[in-house]
Amino acid sequence: MTLQVSTKYKELILGPTSFAQIFDQGYIALFTGIQPPSADHPITGTYLGDITTSGMPWVAGSSAGGLHFEQSGPWISKRSSDAWRLTVFNAGTAGWFRLFARGADDGSLSYNAPRIDGSVGLSSTNLVLSSTALVEGPSHYIQQWLYTIPPVV
Repeated sequence: MTLQVSTKYKELILGPTSFAQIFDQGYIALFTGIQPPSADHPITGTYLGDITTSGMPWVAGSSAGGLHFEQSGPWISKRSSDAWRLTVFNAGTAGWFRLFARGADDGSLSYNAPRIDGSVGLSSTNLVLSSTALVEGPSHYIQQWLYTIPPVV
């Protein structure tokens, strides 16, 4: 599927809140299967693991392990000085991801949680991994993550 953004993200990004203000110190979770029809919808598939800074555990409201972003023109990317790592907690085939903001969010139906969902694959996806077949334990470095506002359909 394509990149999906939540209703709350749309509301916040229209101003005067920046991407970094919304998602700084958040994290990315990976799941199996097909992503939900929108980022407002509940999580589908099996939870596989988290992408955090240096693979540290992420806790809502805490800065430990939270991701940081930088902007260059119309692009948002992972901060170049940070080491993002995927820690796998459940084996499976990665199909999609959800970017969560810093606050608590259980992934259920919500029009008040800023989120971004995207596809995961080996190429031509929103999040490119060296392998989508994930096994428990080993962590994987995330070399690059890019985002720009998707076209409105």
